[in-house]
Amino acid sequence: MSILQNAGFVVRVRNNHTPVRDRINAVNAKLKNAQDQIGLTVDYKAKHVINSLERLVYKEGTNVVDKDTGYDHMADAVGYLIDFLFPITVNFENTSTGVFKFRGGRYHGERW
Repeated sequence: MSILQNAGFVVRVRNNHTPVRDRINAVNAKLKNAQDQIGLTVDYKAKHVINSLERLVYKEGTNVVDKDTGYDHMADAVGYLIDFLFPITVNFENTSTGVFKFRGGRYHGERW
């Protein structure tokens, strides 16, 4: 990180990592959400990114990404970017009836 900073790049990172499943869900939600809205497109020339996103799978019977396939690296890179800019959040709203409402969140931070 210091190499990038010394070269003049602005480096923005989180203090801790978001769980893998949440990063994958954040990417999937940006690709196409429940309302059929597309929030992320990948240029057709980015073949490694497309292959990685299409072929990343969990190890059978687990919630662990199968890194043996070799498709995890580019998906991880996209996942960290999307999670930083558009993290999956859940806001809990307590109603007077004792029922909780869930609302999806969205990144409202600074753009650069």
